[in-house]
Amino acid sequence: MVSLVVAVAVRVVKNHQVKGKKEETENFLNVIPPITIQSNDCVTLYSLSGLVSSNASVSPTSSPTSATKNKKMTAMEIAQQVLQHQKQLKRDERRVLVAASVCYSRAIGVFTTLLHEKKEEEELEKQEEEGNENNASSKEEGNSATKKQSVEEAILSLLRQRLGDACNEIGKILLTEVKNILSSTNNNNNSATITTNNAYQQLNDKGEDITKASAPLLLSAEFWFTHGLKCFDVCHDLRNIALLRCNLCQCCKIRANANVALPKKGGGGATTHGRGESSSSTITSTTTTANSNNAATNTAVGHAEACLQEAADHLLLAHEALGQRDSDPMTWDMVSEELAATFLVLGVRRRQSLLGGGATPVVVQALRLTPGKERSVVNPMERAMEIYTTLGNAHQAAAAHYQLALFYSRVWTCQRDESKTREKLSAAFRHYGAAQVYFSAAMHGNEPTLVILSLDLSNLYSAVSGETECVAKALSCCLDTREAFSLDAVKAACERHYVKNGPSSMPWKNGDDWFEKMSTLASTIEDRVFKLLLSLVKIEKEERSKQQQQSSSLTKSDISSSSGSSNGGEKYKDLYRFALAEKMSRKMSNNEDNLSSSNSPVSFTFPVHSLLTALWENNRKV
Repeated sequence: MVSLVVAVAVRVVKNHQVKGKKEETENFLNVIPPITIQSNDCVTLYSLSGLVSSNASVSPTSSPTSATKNKKMTAMEIAQQVLQHQKQLKRDERRVLVAASVCYSRAIGVFTTLLHEKKEEEELEKQEEEGNENNASSKEEGNSATKKQSVEEAILSLLRQRLGDACNEIGKILLTEVKNILSSTNNNNNSATITTNNAYQQLNDKGEDITKASAPLLLSAEFWFTHGLKCFDVCHDLRNIALLRCNLCQCCKIRANANVALPKKGGGGATTHGRGESSSSTITSTTTTANSNNAATNTAVGHAEACLQEAADHLLLAHEALGQRDSDPMTWDMVSEELAATFLVLGVRRRQSLLGGGATPVVVQALRLTPGKERSVVNPMERAMEIYTTLGNAHQAAAAHYQLALFYSRVWTCQRDESKTREKLSAAFRHYGAAQVYFSAAMHGNEPTLVILSLDLSNLYSAVSGETECVAKALSCCLDTREAFSLDAVKAACERHYVKNGPSSMPWKNGDDWFEKMSTLASTIEDRVFKLLLSLVKIEKEERSKQQQQSSSLTKSDISSSSGSSNGGEKYKDLYRFALAEKMSRKMSNNEDNLSSSNSPVSFTFPVHSLLTALWENNRKV
């Protein structure tokens, strides 16, 4: 059926092109411009690559002058090479889809033209028959005309749906190629590594930067998705409208996160501020250079946020198209999941751009955020958390709690009054607690996240106050990570490793990501525990000295009770001695790493587990 429609469309188009191309084009433009016109003749039956790009949209290196001068291939030429070296089936599939889309587009234009002409003729006939007295025959003719019109509209809607499907598939093929190129890129030197792809191999041998191809490929994917979206929008195919919006969202995310040579999108006051600094003509050349670098950084940040905001807008429009969840629950939930992820990434990006990385609280009042900037960070994260909670995705909801906790733990120190300080600090503890509850209950596979979260919470307790209560809670946070280093956690990690790499592999020696992270965190936790114990010992010593100074003014009974409490003040000193003895015994037995030639999980343990467990039990007894 499809092949027949395409064949007929090609024949009709050829006949109409001979009669009058200009009139046909004007009629096309009344609804949706055909692909050939929209692509500026980049896509025709004689050009089936699917690439659509303008010289102004691609990086400057794609201009003919620079290409001739440097004898380097342009971005478009590299993209053409990549597509030409696809596997035969993939290449043929793409070309057939492009040819089908061109034919469908022309068939829609011709069909629309014929309908318009027919409609004009019917209107003229209707005007002539208005004075006719035979009303019964007029009604019968009107009913038959209505039925015929509904059939014609159904055919036109079918053609548009077929065109939308073809455009979507072409866009997905090009977007997949972009992802393959970016995933094969080495982050150290920003050049593509040699892979099994023949095009990548040849271009790498020629010294070409394969990442240049990502720009025209991504622009072309966006073109096809956008054209498909117009087709589905005209025929009111709500499900496909939502899916096309999701694909456009993926394009925006790639623009935000990847090094694609495309014009930067503006967004945010930081970008404007950076540009203003770099454009000043009254400062010295040294300052100009520094400010130009700062402007480039701010522009990149604004570009990423603008792309992520555009991605979120696409998903919100997808929800708007669907109307409500009951119309298509599966598609609605898929869009919601993607929207929540986009909001969460957007909030984290804004937090990092405003406060920088790390978890150290901001203490400079000049860096205090305005209420508007604070809402720009909190609102996306809270919306993400609400969506994940509604979807029942507890893991991602906990991740959103964690990101909100990181934000509040950084801004509570630079509020305008005490009430705001308490509010932000309380929010930080609340979100930390919610995240910790989940990751403690669903620990397997999430051990690194639990340990890092506990370290951040421990640091927050230490930053709040240097008194015994807060420092003791900071120590308790570290001791609560003991099960993350347990033998059960090691066995579970080994099982996951064996599934991927086979039972003969030793994960602690073969660079397993989980074991590398946990080994680093084990050392960090141990250092943190000793530091906190030493602080508690000093606090105990200071408290005992104060008690001794006050004992001279007490009665004999008060002195005896004071001496009893003083003896109880040796708690953390005893724990510190115990921890030192445990560490020395490990060094004496040369069991610091505890590696074995056996690949059994029982042969590997984290020494810090026994230390944390022993300290936790002793701390609970005292």
